[in-house]
Amino acid sequence: MDQGLSKLVGFSALVVREIGYFQMHIVLRMRFLYLMRSKKVSVDGLQDRFSSMQCNLKG
Repeated sequence: MDQGLSKLVGFSALVVREIGYFQMHIVLRMRFLYLMRSKKVSVDGLQDRFSSMQCNLKG
């Protein structure tokens, strides 16, 4: 009984963790799409930020 219960608890914890990762991925993706759609952030701005990040990494 105890062994089965601990297996069940471990499995449910694993499922909860997987769902958490999945939800986080969706939230990040939605936020990225929202930023891309909003007119504040243009693709050029993202590219500038990315190239400056690369320069910082190289430097």
